[in-house]
Amino acid sequence: WGNGVDANRKYNGTSWTNLSIERASGLTAATTASTAGNLPAATYTYYVSFARITNGIIVQEGELSVAITHTIAPGDASANILLTLPISGDSQVNARVLYRVSSGTAYRLTANATVEDNSTATYTDSITAANLSTTAANFNRQATPNSNIFEEFENQLYIKDSAQPTDYLVSIANIPWNTPETSRVILDSEITCMRKIFNVLVIGTKNNIWTIDTAGNLRRISSKIGILNNRCFDGEDVGYFISTSRKFYVLDTSDLDQDELTLSEPLSNWLKEEFNNIGNSATEQVMLKYYSKPNVAKVMIAVPITANTNNKILIYNEQQSIRKQKPCWQVWDNLNIGSMEVFIRSNQAQLISGDYNGFYWFLDDSALNGDGEEDNGTATSGATPE
Repeated sequence: WGNGVDANRKYNGTSWTNLSIERASGLTAATTASTAGNLPAATYTYYVSFARITNGIIVQEGELSVAITHTIAPGDASANILLTLPISGDSQVNARVLYRVSSGTAYRLTANATVEDNSTATYTDSITAANLSTTAANFNRQATPNSNIFEEFENQLYIKDSAQPTDYLVSIANIPWNTPETSRVILDSEITCMRKIFNVLVIGTKNNIWTIDTAGNLRRISSKIGILNNRCFDGEDVGYFISTSRKFYVLDTSDLDQDELTLSEPLSNWLKEEFNNIGNSATEQVMLKYYSKPNVAKVMIAVPITANTNNKILIYNEQQSIRKQKPCWQVWDNLNIGSMEVFIRSNQAQLISGDYNGFYWFLDDSALNGDGEEDNGTATSGATPE
């Protein structure tokens, strides 16, 4: 998934589309000029939605429009109803779906999309009540809010609402673009992080840490500290995070079962000066990435030191720390890192960093896999990784 505060976006490996489809504006209706039709005298209520179809099947649908009504007056002959359709400005919309109310329930006129394009201006409804589809309207469909913090958990999308940053919403299972207002949860302060680990969802705010288990139970495990940002929590067998107090902690599975977490001594105490220099103005740039492969296990922390961009990487050597029974740190200087990710390169896991100048770097394990006492390792530059 990709998502931003200005436009919700998702990526399927080939192309970007909107996470949410806009709500359609209303229809207009008129009785057709023809004197013969299929619809007897009555008042007809309609809704319309924008949709995305693949091979004629609806794969994504926006919220329903407001209702409009049209009356064929008593005593008038049966007629058809001409509907003027809204057209979406969203490039992914390639269909419109029409609904009509029958016996108090709104049903699609047809089983799938009613109009399989986003250009046709009108549609003539001549479908008798007996021939309406059996697909009822979903009035609990709500567009996903803009956000830059979200996570998939148990086949649902958990997403911070950027307009109300203390709140998160939860999508309907397997339909991430439908986040009903009834799912809204309000936490103690602004949400800063959502990350999965140990089969739970960890939610950090500016003040606290919360967890959600597979049954959907919300629990506050810490009321003392929060998580700095959404890129500051990662791990495998244990979880590492940077707190809002700018300290580096480790969590294990037992920590996530507590109602009030008792934090151990921060691992960053062995590198206090470097962490104390993380400025308030650049907290969103700080990032953390766990990296492991045979005989290597490290946490890479990119931080800004008296600057608004990251220019130093602090390396916590997990493997050596376990062997030495004390935190072992290395410092990687003078790299303006904007992103970090683990990729398979030459059939091995490799930590790749991208800097603010457009260059790629990879962690030179042979230079940095010693006993954890090195002060400055050597970064090896190269072309874009394979």
